[in-house]
Amino acid sequence: WLYPISWWLLAAGMPARVLTGIGRTNSEEHKAKLTIFGIKIEMPRILSDIEIQQLLAEPKPLLPNWENRLRLIPKAQEAFSQRDYSLRLPGGHEFSLVIRSNRLSPLDFSVILVFKDIDSSEYILRRHNGAHPSKHTNQYEKRLGLPNAVLPVCFHRHVATERYQTAGLKIDGYAERTDDYSDIRTA
Repeated sequence: WLYPISWWLLAAGMPARVLTGIGRTNSEEHKAKLTIFGIKIEMPRILSDIEIQQLLAEPKPLLPNWENRLRLIPKAQEAFSQRDYSLRLPGGHEFSLVIRSNRLSPLDFSVILVFKDIDSSEYILRRHNGAHPSKHTNQYEKRLGLPNAVLPVCFHRHVATERYQTAGLKIDGYAERTDDYSDIRTA
């Protein structure tokens, strides 16, 4: 119920973060809280597009034997398998790689890059999805009546954007079609 109200306020010229609690403070009452794929996301601040690009540009080397470390583990009583891998870079930034796959449909997968901020807040920077059985709707573009609002069932990449955060939407709500990968391993 929060997001339609924030969109209405945004359309009226009021900043959405006032209502959604996304701001530049660490107090609990000012955090936006989301749960995506079981990842609890609290965003006490808005990452700028420049900061997102800088975080994505940092080299994130995989350790030797990475394929064994990222071998998916079946979830009990669930139709998917998942594996999480944490990485702390020499500069101090911390990231997690979350890999999920539907055991019944190998093309239904997600490979997610999460940035963990110094206050332990987590931000999904990228989410590479397979061809899951439903279409994806870019909510911001849909609200503005733009032509790229709905993606067909296809391989697609979710990209963190400043505009989605400011509008009170999920940081990685924008997705674009891609042919950069064709399975979970190449995603």
